[in-house]
Amino acid sequence: METLSLLWGGFCFGLMLQLAIGPVFLLVAHTSVMVGWVQTFPLIAAVALADAIYIALSSFGASAVLLRPKVQRYARIVGAVVLGVFGVNLLLSAFGMNVLPNVRLFQVGAEDGLFKQGLLLTLSNPLTLIFWGATLSGKVAREGWDTLGLILFGCGCVLSTLVFLTAVAGLGSLLRTDFDPSWVGPLNGFVGASLIYFGLRMAFGKLMQASDLPE
Repeated sequence: METLSLLWGGFCFGLMLQLAIGPVFLLVAHTSVMVGWVQTFPLIAAVALADAIYIALSSFGASAVLLRPKVQRYARIVGAVVLGVFGVNLLLSAFGMNVLPNVRLFQVGAEDGLFKQGLLLTLSNPLTLIFWGATLSGKVAREGWDTLGLILFGCGCVLSTLVFLTAVAGLGSLLRTDFDPSWVGPLNGFVGASLIYFGLRMAFGKLMQASDLPE
């Protein structure tokens, strides 16, 4: 029963986080509308894998490295550039242009690059590692979990990513059946502009300090 409780707790906690609309949500929704539900699975699997990697690193205290202002600043710049390239490429595609025509990795909707896109987009956000580090250390301190408890909670969080994004992809796939091809340009423009916005917010947002994190 305790095992199920920890898994369920992690699932519910992760699900609450998934409800916040961000770059990954937009990318999954956009991709499913463009190429369909099944074809979006590699992207979803990559996002879940990236979450699992960050949770594992956080449990070993790796997030403390990013609390150093200089390290965090450089990491955020890299993440902002990644989001910016995705966003600009998608925004210009609405006008029939492409910034990096020969680089499939940044061509949103390119089915042969979806897994790599998911990994790159998720791992490029350094704040994710800081958040998981603060969350898991706080949970361990309050709940007195051992290593198994931490693993089970983390598995629940990753499972929530898989379930939620699969549902998003399913909804996107349903919308695809009535999707007018003339909407492709405006949709690409909207998602591209949104990714650029998230990139700018990452680049110029306030650096996180230890005092900002939950106890």
